[in-house]
Amino acid sequence: MLTMDSKRKTSLILLVILILFFIAPVQNFIVSNPLFQMADDAAEEHTSAALKRALIAYGSARVTNAFISMLQETEISAQPGGLGVTVAFFQLLDPLNDLVERFSSIMLLVIISLGIQSFLILLGPWMGAKLIMLGLLLWIAGLWLKDRINIDLVAFGKTVIVLAVFVRFIMPIMAGANDAVYNALLDSKYEKAIGEIRSENEEFAERSGGSYEDVQEIRDMLREFEEKSVALAEIKRDERKFDRLKETGEITAMEVEIERLKNRINTYEKDDREVSITGIVADVKEWINPSALKKKVERMIDKFLSLIMVFIINTIVFPLLFLWLSIKALKVVSSGAFVMTLERKFKEQIVKSKE
Repeated sequence: MLTMDSKRKTSLILLVILILFFIAPVQNFIVSNPLFQMADDAAEEHTSAALKRALIAYGSARVTNAFISMLQETEISAQPGGLGVTVAFFQLLDPLNDLVERFSSIMLLVIISLGIQSFLILLGPWMGAKLIMLGLLLWIAGLWLKDRINIDLVAFGKTVIVLAVFVRFIMPIMAGANDAVYNALLDSKYEKAIGEIRSENEEFAERSGGSYEDVQEIRDMLREFEEKSVALAEIKRDERKFDRLKETGEITAMEVEIERLKNRINTYEKDDREVSITGIVADVKEWINPSALKKKVERMIDKFLSLIMVFIINTIVFPLLFLWLSIKALKVVSSGAFVMTLERKFKEQIVKSKE
């Protein structure tokens, strides 16, 4: 048990430290000094790099999905206009399309996870300082209220201070360890997978004769063509409505618009480039037979599965595992034996100062 004199000296030291934390420049130096700031900057850099990789992978998946959807929707939508696309051929792309859509959902979770990690890196210094101040306050209160309350505020305050150190440094340490694991084990898998997916997408674009933006625009035209064709077919089934709209010229206007869309779809021009939707389908059919298409799908599925493994390990599994191990370590550090050792050393310093 501390003597009254030791209690006063301990309280005074703790109070001085607490007051220093209320002075902004001092607090910033303690929790965000240049050395700590370097660790924070490195952690933010690692997280930003991971976020960039995630966005690149997500963008590649959306491009793949755009090409697949365009080809499959072309089969369905172009038939009423007489473009003559075989329905069954591109159904081989269904497994890849399903995986890409699920991959996109996973990547959204990955991006959210990285955003949370980035926020926690920024939050760490502020939260660590506040917890240290709370721990010091509880420690001081515990010294003077020990005989009046049943709660051991001194032990609780020390635990809060240990927790503060944990909160302050856990994210920079985790980000650094995570980046080291990625560079050692996952980087080559990511680069190989994303490189091959990009190559396949570029080959689709080159063979189709159009850019990624062309793909999206052609899809929109196909939807509009189908909607107007279906609307005209429904009007024709109602003879009275059809005759009335024909007299007003609306039927003629609809037929002209449908024909315009059909011609534009058949020969789509943009920036002095001619992009034929039927040419896209015909060229792809000439380019790959069903057997080759199946192998291409299997290769892309394999690469997307590799990316899923990389991002789940890098942004979900490893952070959770690291957090679990850190909490285990925190329990050991904040155990009674450890705290008593720290307290004994602290008392020895006070005795030395008296001498």
